[in-house]
Amino acid sequence: MSKIQSPSYSILCFACLGFSLACPAIAREPGAGNAYSQGSSIGLPTGANPPEGVWFEDTSSVYVAQATDTEGTTKNGTKITAISTAPRILWTTPWKFLGATEMAFVVMPIVNLDVSNIPGQSGVTGHSLAFANPEFVPINLSWNLGIPGLFGSATFGFYPPIGRYSSNATVNIGDNFWTFQPEAALSYISPRWVLSVHFLYNTNTEDKATDYTSGDQLFVDLTALHNFGKWSVGPVAYYTKQVTPDKNQGTYYGADHPLYGEPGAFAPGLLVGYKAGKVQLAGYFTHDVVASQGGDVGTRVYFRVMFPFS
Repeated sequence: MSKIQSPSYSILCFACLGFSLACPAIAREPGAGNAYSQGSSIGLPTGANPPEGVWFEDTSSVYVAQATDTEGTTKNGTKITAISTAPRILWTTPWKFLGATEMAFVVMPIVNLDVSNIPGQSGVTGHSLAFANPEFVPINLSWNLGIPGLFGSATFGFYPPIGRYSSNATVNIGDNFWTFQPEAALSYISPRWVLSVHFLYNTNTEDKATDYTSGDQLFVDLTALHNFGKWSVGPVAYYTKQVTPDKNQGTYYGADHPLYGEPGAFAPGLLVGYKAGKVQLAGYFTHDVVASQGGDVGTRVYFRVMFPFS
């Protein structure tokens, strides 16, 4: 086995989880959710690939939240409840490229979404249970940076628009546009510690049904875990911010459709992991303590299970 397989891997599924929660934040296209679900790589040393082989991982989550409105409060924001499961197949290949190990994976998430209190739609609620846009990651390169336990990675993935979508739906699980996702991560792994920072950037193509383009987003997931034998515990957090404005170039929403600001949020939390033989388990939660311009305020609870096929 690779020398990086240590007690720190008792909490792992590797790299990022990508799926739409279809949270209708007001600065994005109405009914369109994030491709990357913020905080999905929390607890993971995403700078390091797992040992060579094929792995199965599933992350399930519950998210209950309310979007902030144009005044930065949740008084009139959309209420959201999302339950999801996201099975993933990962393959760490035997190949090396520029001294890096190479991994690829695919995720096919299923989301059950309920929304209510939609601004401008009094009494209207939305519900959908469907496949979200899948994530394909053909490139995930990880380097040992020459310092014991220190790893860095560069990743590229994309989300094709093949999840459930309708331009007439109140909410959608899938988005009707492509999302491209470059990433970078830095992780320190030792028998006692897992410290990691993971940067992701989402850029979207135009929705051809509405001539609307949702703005680019930055995501940062943070991890600081201490290992106690088979257990791992420690603080975690995520930060997200839309960094470019939306573009409304069509008539579907009307020429005067407001774009508002760019939503953002910061959410700290706590993770507990356990390794039972070859099976790796983890549970964690986050709570949004800062949110603005359409960012959501709520609590996420996640559960992970991962094991190798061989």
